[in-house]
Amino acid sequence: MASCQTQSTRQRGVISVPSVPIARTYAEVRCHLLPIAVRIEKFVVSSTRRLKNMSDEILLSLEDVSMDFEIKSDHLFARKSHLSAVNHVSLSIRKNETLGLVGESGCGKSTLADITLGLVRPSSGKVIFEGEAFTSYKGKRLFEIRKKMNKVFQDPGTSLNPRMTVYEILKEPLLFGRKDLNEEGRKEIILNALSEVGLNRDDMDRYPGEFSGGQQQRIAILRSLMLNPDYLVLDEPTSSLDASIHGQIMQLLQDFKRKKNVSYLFISHNLNAIKAISDSVAVMYLGRIVEYGKKEDIFANPLHPYTKALLSSSLDLTGKEKPIVLSGEVPSPIDPENHCRFYSRCPFRNDDCLKDIRKLAEIYPGHFAECSRIK
Repeated sequence: MASCQTQSTRQRGVISVPSVPIARTYAEVRCHLLPIAVRIEKFVVSSTRRLKNMSDEILLSLEDVSMDFEIKSDHLFARKSHLSAVNHVSLSIRKNETLGLVGESGCGKSTLADITLGLVRPSSGKVIFEGEAFTSYKGKRLFEIRKKMNKVFQDPGTSLNPRMTVYEILKEPLLFGRKDLNEEGRKEIILNALSEVGLNRDDMDRYPGEFSGGQQQRIAILRSLMLNPDYLVLDEPTSSLDASIHGQIMQLLQDFKRKKNVSYLFISHNLNAIKAISDSVAVMYLGRIVEYGKKEDIFANPLHPYTKALLSSSLDLTGKEKPIVLSGEVPSPIDPENHCRFYSRCPFRNDDCLKDIRKLAEIYPGHFAECSRIK
């Protein structure tokens, strides 16, 4: 009878499975999988910590940097005067971070940028890149540092040599910084770079004047990135472009930052551009950093009167708040007084402002300001 039942079951296509206790099977599987789960969890935790440490790692820092230019006089017995372009600035830029630097024309932004690149040696203070103070470096030692840095200028029409083809322009940094490459290697790198900005092989033999302003700026950005720098200064990179091209260049910069893990110092008068691209913001006035912090803190809760005035005049389009109108004259940067440099224009000034300049102080965690009224 049993054999007949088994035969009948087989005929119906049913396969009998030996009875195994479920609890025992689960215990065995769990015993084998638990060590794997623990290893995966440890890997995820260690990777997260490693990524966080990388994002918190400082790439470049300025320590109490000043830059004074002596003004020469034709008079034999005239007192020596100095123009204070940068005055006791301390800042840091982290790896893969964009620091937005904003301020009026002539406040020292470009001079500060050139100091970070080693193009100008400061009168005092230190510039530290990847843990190495290079302020006093010369020759080959400075060249090795500067291979990791570059700059994109405001007007691509004047920064690109009109007598050189696109191929020659992009090849030039490779000739100096990648001596290990032959001509074929250089051509391959340049072709790949052109494809990243929507240009092709035929564009290599064209001259800058044959391109639009937006295309010229794309070429200028490519040139600055040929040696894969860790740090890039963007000095008003979109101010000479039409509004329709502005957004495309901003998106291109964001894409390159993500792909190449590059840090930016983004200089601009355009606060909307600063807000769109920056992680942190520094506000500069007459050679000094008057406010510094995370982008969200600066725009949501500006502390210094100058920052408040900038934001009120540039970002409020609703008409609900009246812009802060600054009166008075901008003080001269030549032999400035040793008190708050914003005093003559500040709508909230008082006698405390005429005392010694207050150093940049941390008012809230990660949010710094230089003002005697802020406690």
